[in-house]
Amino acid sequence: MLDDMHAWLSHHAGQDGYAIHGAGMAGIRDVMAVYLMHPSLAAEFFEQFPALELLGEPC
Repeated sequence: MLDDMHAWLSHHAGQDGYAIHGAGMAGIRDVMAVYLMHPSLAAEFFEQFPALELLGEPC
């Protein structure tokens, strides 16, 4: 799924429109932080990948 997410982000946000960083949290596996230049893409991203969970408060 990670390759699919990178492909979607590259296509929709462009290479400079997003960043992904590890966001390791104690007791939680497979956590990452996705930063998007345009907030409207966040909703589209979660629609495309409904298995993802949102943790924390969006900025």
